[in-house]
Amino acid sequence: MKRRYFGLLLATLLMALALAACGDNSATVSSAGTAGASSSGNSGGSGGSNVANNSGSTNMSGMNMTPGANMTTMPANTQAVEAAGTPGAAMGNMPGMTMGMGDEVKKLQGLNGKDFEVAFMQDMIAHHQQATMLSQLVPSNTKRPELLKLSTNIISSQTKEINDMSDWLVKWFDVKPAANPQLLTGQNDTSSLDSPLKNLKDAQFDEAYVKMMLDHHQQAVDMAKLLPGKTKRPELLGLGENIVKTQGAEIEQMKNWQKT
Repeated sequence: MKRRYFGLLLATLLMALALAACGDNSATVSSAGTAGASSSGNSGGSGGSNVANNSGSTNMSGMNMTPGANMTTMPANTQAVEAAGTPGAAMGNMPGMTMGMGDEVKKLQGLNGKDFEVAFMQDMIAHHQQATMLSQLVPSNTKRPELLKLSTNIISSQTKEINDMSDWLVKWFDVKPAANPQLLTGQNDTSSLDSPLKNLKDAQFDEAYVKMMLDHHQQAVDMAKLLPGKTKRPELLGLGENIVKTQGAEIEQMKNWQKT
């Protein structure tokens, strides 16, 4: 009798232990399911509710993830990094240097016929005036022979092109060049145009001048590349080809200088 009693008691205890074990496993599964819903959070229903109510951290495969933490990995200076890679940033970062040539290219893209030809020549005259003004600083600010030669070539070739375009404006359209050809969109003071370079000497001047002229040349090339689709005048087409060829070669030359 006692043996049967102890047998029933032992069976009852074993059953109780088995039920308790099942309950723990169910709780674990339920907890894991809740964690999964909290981490997904991108669908409606209880998942979104779990994310909203979870103020702690969720451990997933050894990764301790605080809700929202993955949204803070973008560096705070993202805009500054992007700005540094924007065409024109090298010149835009120089005090007093506001060229506005990106807007000029966009403006020219929307023009045709006479309107395009007049606007192109006025803008390119202004652009060339800027290049010659900056290049006139070279002899007094550096002794580097490569830059002395480059600046001399820029002044010589672009002065000729300024004169050619000025004559074409009068001959073709009875239009005079702008009263202040140094000015472009956004540049309101010619006295500040070359101020970033005036007080620099030797290596500092060399670096700043090359950076500015690289961007400046690229803007001229971008403008010149619009000509074949906008005009049939052989004079302008020839001018554009020369700008792309000459200033394109100078761009590559200056890039090599930066590397070495």
